[in-house]
Amino acid sequence: MREILRRGRFKVGMDKDVLNYTSSIEDDREIFEADILVNKAHIAGLIKTKILSLQDGEKILLAVKKINNIGFDKTVKEGSFEDIHNAIETSVIQQIGEEVGGKIHTAKSRNDEVVTCIRIRLREYVLKVLSNLTDLLEILLSKAENEVNTIVPGFTHTQVAQPTSYAHILLAHYNVFERDIDRLLAAYGNVNHSPLGSGAFSGTSFNIDRNLTARVLGFDGLVENTIDAVGSRDFAYETLAAYSLIAINVSRICEEIILWTSNSFEFLEISDSFSSTSSIMPQKKNPDVAEIARAKSGKIIGLLVGSLTISKNLPFAYNRDYQEITPILWEASKLTVETLMILGRMVETLRTNKEKMFDSLEKSYATATELADMLVKEKGLPFRTAHSIVGALVRFALNNNISLLEINKDHLEDVAKRELGIKLTISEKLIRKSLDIKSALSKPTDGGPAQQSIQNTIITKKAKLKNVKKLIKSKNNKILKSYQSLDKMINQYTK
Repeated sequence: MREILRRGRFKVGMDKDVLNYTSSIEDDREIFEADILVNKAHIAGLIKTKILSLQDGEKILLAVKKINNIGFDKTVKEGSFEDIHNAIETSVIQQIGEEVGGKIHTAKSRNDEVVTCIRIRLREYVLKVLSNLTDLLEILLSKAENEVNTIVPGFTHTQVAQPTSYAHILLAHYNVFERDIDRLLAAYGNVNHSPLGSGAFSGTSFNIDRNLTARVLGFDGLVENTIDAVGSRDFAYETLAAYSLIAINVSRICEEIILWTSNSFEFLEISDSFSSTSSIMPQKKNPDVAEIARAKSGKIIGLLVGSLTISKNLPFAYNRDYQEITPILWEASKLTVETLMILGRMVETLRTNKEKMFDSLEKSYATATELADMLVKEKGLPFRTAHSIVGALVRFALNNNISLLEINKDHLEDVAKRELGIKLTISEKLIRKSLDIKSALSKPTDGGPAQQSIQNTIITKKAKLKNVKKLIKSKNNKILKSYQSLDKMINQYTK
């Protein structure tokens, strides 16, 4: 069959190299099933509003059903097509003839068709990412629950700073991924609106029912303005931005895993099944999974930048440039889905080396801040003065190879007198309590590392996560019920 789109305006077919260069057919594999759904909903809507006769509509619907059954590869193999929309329309016409099949595109443009398909496919990916995020959060909560009393160094500037608990650190990672869920749910709300019925950009002269097609396709409402509906992709950028923030948070936890599993730290150990070895150095156990996840996170961020660069100066309404954003969406979605799944499974295998962690705290004078705080509370010193005394004490201890646990009242009093001319009388009991690493975790700060605070947080997080999982399930169920409603309409029209 001669190319159905070009035969009117053009005398010759498109140059083969030009067709290959401009065609989106391979990338459209992702939206094949979505396009079938859109065509079903559109034709059902035309029948319902009597724009299309039941007899003609039934033939088109049966042809579309056949295309769905034979699949993408067989649909596109017999022709050179600009896109999947053209391929499906051509197949329908080949099956039932142009007199009826040619009506499939009544009151519809590829502009509103493609962006509807993109939104349908993208929301599937977003819901999968959300599901993988909740799986990761469950793993982090479970590990935190088991590590409430595991004391670890906290870091600033990649230097040991103060004692905290491993549960406290895991919950810090939990918090950022929890915000990722909030951001992605907000993005989903903007994705899940229907542009169908907007035509090329100014609607259609046929009296269609946009709300009907939106409802049976599972959308939450319409993209109201028809120019905006086909000429905007901010729903895509917003989703990519949410993916990028997830990627940053993935990269940070992976960086921590890489550092903490290194020979210089040895705080954590990854399962052998998530590690590799060297081709030349037989002793090596490399955290390759964490490194690859860190790298893929960079790719996701790059894909966001690419999409923004493509779109930054496009005028309303539709421009073919948008075609290059669509494969970016699929690549970023797949990378995010896979990376979250792998990260969750890897985190689940992590084992802690409690002795190494505690030893690192002792060597680093990590309770110095607690000692300074004690001087403020017990002796009424200005904090800056207490800070100076303890700083000088640490310098003295380092120069004389005195460990954290060996520091005593005489050391403190001598340093205070010698360095700042301050006479102090401190009980040994207060010194020991202030320098005790375990006691440093009992701070009363809300959200801090104290055992009760951590346990309360875990209880709260579990309840919220349960509600989030219910919300994601409800969104999936709404789409499923909408499709069932569409199938019911189709069955009525194709008896």
